[in-house]
Amino acid sequence: MPRLPVEVVANVKKAREAAVLAVEIYNRPATAFRSAAYIVLMIVAWTALFHAVFFRNRIKPYYRRKGSTRRYERVEGDYKTWELSECLQQFYKDQNPAPRKNLEFFIDLRNKIEHRFLPELDIEIFGECQALLMNFEALLAAEFGSKQALVGGTTLCSPILQDSRASTVGGDGGHSKATPPVGTQICYDLQILAIGGCTI
Repeated sequence: MPRLPVEVVANVKKAREAAVLAVEIYNRPATAFRSAAYIVLMIVAWTALFHAVFFRNRIKPYYRRKGSTRRYERVEGDYKTWELSECLQQFYKDQNPAPRKNLEFFIDLRNKIEHRFLPELDIEIFGECQALLMNFEALLAAEFGSKQALVGGTTLCSPILQDSRASTVGGDGGHSKATPPVGTQICYDLQILAIGGCTI
């Protein structure tokens, strides 16, 4: 990315690496707590992406001191940067598109992950997790070009559990009745899976 400020380059790199790491962790079938780790890392990725957009647009994503229009709050010597919820407010303003709703869902879920025990969520929120990644990829490419796309690192694998919800997609688009072994996965490619109403 030539001629972009160092803050923009650094945040784009951080955003991409956090997203790729999130996918890598999610796709480890034997890893416990993987949905939670995926959510936390994707929150980091989205926050860094928004910061990159703001810095590129010459907007400093820092909290200002109360009563000041020029001074910023500091935490341990560093400027206090906007959290994701503030980024959403600054980026979308009064608009409330599906990607924003998806992110707000995960912000609330992230807060619960940090402060209380939650049961395994892989199956229940797979569609939302996929949308979170697809929306990230779409905004990253829209703001910084297709060369920044997460090529080769954007496939999520859905675990298939041996219970009443488990099924495999048949060749005719329906679902087979056979239950696959525990640990079997179905992988969805980012470019072909559509989550209705969730993507940018």
